[in-house]
Amino acid sequence: MALRPATLHPPRPPAAPVPAALASLLLAALAQWTLATNPGWFSHDELQWGARAAASGPLPAVDWTALGAVQWRPLTFQLWLWLARALFAAPPAWHALWVLAGSANAALLAAVLVRLGSGHGVAVGAALVFALGPYAVYVHGWVATLADLLVVAIGLGLAHGLASARGAPSAFASGRGWPAWQVASLAFAATALALAAKESALAFAPVLALCWAAWPRPRVFAAATAGATTACGLYLALRLPALLAAGAAEPAYALVPAQIPANWFAYHLFVPRTSTFEIAGLWRAPTGALVLAAAFWSALWTAVARAAGLRLALVLVLGGTLWLAPVLAIGMTANQYGYAFSAWCAALVALAWPRLGRSARVFVLVFAALALWHGANVQRGMRAAGERAAVFLPALAATLDAQPGRVRPLYLHAPPDEAWLYRRLTHQIPHWHGTVIADRVQLVDSADLADHVITDSGTLEQREQ
Repeated sequence: MALRPATLHPPRPPAAPVPAALASLLLAALAQWTLATNPGWFSHDELQWGARAAASGPLPAVDWTALGAVQWRPLTFQLWLWLARALFAAPPAWHALWVLAGSANAALLAAVLVRLGSGHGVAVGAALVFALGPYAVYVHGWVATLADLLVVAIGLGLAHGLASARGAPSAFASGRGWPAWQVASLAFAATALALAAKESALAFAPVLALCWAAWPRPRVFAAATAGATTACGLYLALRLPALLAAGAAEPAYALVPAQIPANWFAYHLFVPRTSTFEIAGLWRAPTGALVLAAAFWSALWTAVARAAGLRLALVLVLGGTLWLAPVLAIGMTANQYGYAFSAWCAALVALAWPRLGRSARVFVLVFAALALWHGANVQRGMRAAGERAAVFLPALAATLDAQPGRVRPLYLHAPPDEAWLYRRLTHQIPHWHGTVIADRVQLVDSADLADHVITDSGTLEQREQ
């Protein structure tokens, strides 16, 4: 969302955002080459939707009126079906599309920052830290994250629209620009569209309200907040009972308010914790490493507060919290839930950059380097998972096809460190390219109980009985 650049550094005419956006797009895409060429899959979600889309005949209909469903994401599900029908047979093509979409989000972020007065170098740097950080590369590397890509793309598109409204950013400072009804209509439409992608778009209204409270602009943020709040209010009026009951139908979405503080810390501490692949495993890290990660965030907030003012530091912290708010009370944590949060943090630090002193800038660069290194580690993990899946799934299908009359499940034993991957790849998969999987496969903890052992590369070795 847009911020008033005049509060951060002397106002100047906004530069054209195209060079920064194009540079961000190209650099982000090139830096994610290993994700774009990934030969396999990561989890059961894409396999289930691939099986659903592979059915002969017309694609299954997505019910846009099923407001009582646990997950009402008709825009996401409709696009997902189309993509699964077109691209499931070619994993690298689907992965390349995701990397391109994620890189386009980085380009949008750079364009917004330039519109707000950031230099091209700072805008590109912030966009790359966002796009190549641990949250974003996880989203860009897993094709089950369409909802998160859409919500952030729509949010950044709204921010760019507000920042470009007839002479902005000067229009923001003066209150002139688009008529209030146009701004409200834009915010309403963007929020409603994003809510059709994922319920996390409920953060749009409070984030806009935060910007309005921090930098009052009667005809921009007030109108935008009104439009987004109307969309969120209508959504909650129609969907709140289903959201509150989601935990009963799907335990992963159960509300656990006592988890809010731990989850809030987890989404922050995960960024500089470079060796943790998924946030769900964060708390297994040594206490000293977690304390160090907390110190990095404390130092970042302090540097921003001292250089750019307490108001901007509070907006950095509160805005990040608002982007996380829709998932903080969920007992489960997940990397994709931090996607919008990471974009917000990168943008706010970029806006503070001109006011930071030399030592503060060095610290920010160190923090950024940790985020980028963490992102590189996540990229390697996503690629390794895809390479194993590309070997394992055909081997599994061949083994099952060779035993069409088998009564009991095929017992498989996986390397302990990789068992999580194979559980995902065999979880409630109806079929894979014509081979029925369903309940015909079961992972076992002991190799002595297994019919086949999964090797480190993903092949199956029959165990001698």
